[in-house]
Amino acid sequence: MNKLIACIIFLVPVISCGQTFNFAKRVGGTQFENAMGIAVDSSSNIIVSGYFSGTADFDPSAATHNLTSSGGNDIFLARYDSAGNYLWAIAIGGAGEELTYADPAVDEYGNIYICGVFDTGADFNPNGQTYLLSNRGSQDGFIAKYDSTGTLIWARGMGGSSNDIIYRIDYKNYLILFTGAFADSAYLDNGLTQSGLYGNGHTDVALGKFTPIGNLLWVSQIGGYGNEYAYNITADVNGFTYVTGTFNDTLVINNTDTLYGVGTTAFVASYSSMGSYSWAFAIKGCITFGISMDYNNNILTCGMFSGYTDFDPGIDTSALLSQGTYDAYFAKYTSSGNFIFAKRVGGSGMDLGYAFRELKDNTLLFTGYFSNTADFDPDVTIASLNSSGLADLFVAHYDSNGNYMNAFRCGSSGFDFTRNFIVDRENAIYIAGGFEQSVDFNPASGINFLNSAGSRDGYFAKYSFSPTGYLIPFLSEDNIQVYPNPFADYVTVHFSKQVSYQIKLTDITGQVLFRKKCNSDRLKIDTSQLTDGIYSLNIQIGNSTEINKKLVRIK
Repeated sequence: MNKLIACIIFLVPVISCGQTFNFAKRVGGTQFENAMGIAVDSSSNIIVSGYFSGTADFDPSAATHNLTSSGGNDIFLARYDSAGNYLWAIAIGGAGEELTYADPAVDEYGNIYICGVFDTGADFNPNGQTYLLSNRGSQDGFIAKYDSTGTLIWARGMGGSSNDIIYRIDYKNYLILFTGAFADSAYLDNGLTQSGLYGNGHTDVALGKFTPIGNLLWVSQIGGYGNEYAYNITADVNGFTYVTGTFNDTLVINNTDTLYGVGTTAFVASYSSMGSYSWAFAIKGCITFGISMDYNNNILTCGMFSGYTDFDPGIDTSALLSQGTYDAYFAKYTSSGNFIFAKRVGGSGMDLGYAFRELKDNTLLFTGYFSNTADFDPDVTIASLNSSGLADLFVAHYDSNGNYMNAFRCGSSGFDFTRNFIVDRENAIYIAGGFEQSVDFNPASGINFLNSAGSRDGYFAKYSFSPTGYLIPFLSEDNIQVYPNPFADYVTVHFSKQVSYQIKLTDITGQVLFRKKCNSDRLKIDTSQLTDGIYSLNIQIGNSTEINKKLVRIK
C-alpha cells in the first residue's frame, strides 16, 4: 500500500526560459531614493536617473561612491557597464527640490538627455564651472544634455510665475522630443533667445522638439478650460509625434479641434514632424502614462482606468469595467488613431500600468505596480498574482494580440514599483524603480534579495528573454509538495516559489475533474465531492516542464 500511494514525479528537461534573471542592483542611502528612469546606450552601458536626499551610495559593489544632496531632493544621473558595475554618477541640484520622472534619452554618440523640474535655482554642471539655471516662479522645467562621461553640454529651462515641468523626453530621428505642463504663461529657453507659451489661466500642455545642439525646432501647446497634463511622448519612423496625457473639462487643440471630457479623461494627439497638428482622441475615465510605437507603426498605450471605460474612440464600443479603485490597462491603435484592442489587468486594489512596449519577437511587455490580488490574464482564465505589501511591481508578457503569456512580481511588505523599461538589441529588458525593506528580484527558483538601507532605495535590474515567453524555473522533487496523500476533503499543492502553471486533476478513466491556470506558490483544491479511489494530478510549467503525481482518496 505504501508503494501504491508513493509520489511518482517525472521531470522533462528544461529547454528554455522565458525570463532569465541576470542581476539587480541597489542605489541609495539612509533616507529616500527613487530610480525613475533607465536607458541603454549602443555599447550596452546602463544609464539610470532618479532623485535622492541626504547622502547616497551609487556603487552597488562593496566599494563606495557617495553623492550628497545640496538641499532637499537632488537629481542623480549614473552610468554602469552591461553587468551593472559602477562607472560614474553625478548629482544635479540646489538648495531646493530637483526631481526627474523620466527615462534618460541616449543618442547614437552616447550623449545623455534628461528632464525634470527644479526650484530656487540648480547647478547643472557638477564637474566643472557652475552652470546655474534660475527659476522664474515656484518650479521650472528643464532639459539638459551630457556626454558619455557625465560632462554637461547644455541645459535649457522652461518656466514662468507658477509651476512648470518638463515631464518626459525621447530621442527619435536625431531630434529630442519633449512634453510637460505650464501654468498661466512660461518661457522656453532656445539657446540665446526665448519662446513664449501663453495659457488659459490653468495648467496647459507644452510639447516640441530640440535639435542635438539645443536649438528649439518647434513648440506647441494644448489647452482648455480646466487643467491639462502631458505624461509621455514618442515619434514613429516617419517623424510623426504622439503625445498623451489627461484633462478634466474641455481640451482645445490648435484652435481647431475640441475634445470633451467627463472627470479625468485621457487624450492622445498626433503632430507632423514639423509640429503641424494631425488628429486627437479622448478616452473618458482613464489616465494614460505610457505611449510607444510597435514595429508595424501602431500606437501602444497604457495606464489606469476606473469604472466603465470605452477605449474605442470611434463609433463602435469596446468597454472595460474596472474591478477595483483603478485597474491597469494596455491598448493598441493604428498610427491614424483607429482602435485595435484594449485589455484590463487588475483586481480589488489599485493597479497601474507605466510602460507597454513591443519586444523584438513582436510580443508585448507591460510593467507597473499592483496591490492586493490582480489577474494578469485579460481573458476568461485567471492568472493571479498576490502582492506582498502595499504594492508590488509587475512585469507581464503578452503576444502581439494581447493574449496572456506570463507575469511575475517582486515586492516586500512596503511599496515597491517599476516605471518604464528598456529593451536592448539582444532582447534583454532593464527595469528601474523604488523598493522598501527586502525584495527578491529573481522570479525563478533562485533567491536574489536587495535590502533597502533607508525608507526607500532605488534599484535597476536586468532580465533576458527567450522566444518561448514562459517563465520556467528548474523543478526537482524538493521544489513541490502535494499533501495530504492519501487525501479526503482537500489537496494542497505547494511550490517552493511562486510560478506560473496549469494544473489538472483526473480520475482513472481520464475524466477531467478540476482544471485551473495559476501564478502562485500555493493552491488548495476542494475534493470533498470525490469518491474514494486513485486520481492523477498533472502540473504543467510553461511548455516544457511537466509533473505527474498519483493520489489516493480515502474518506
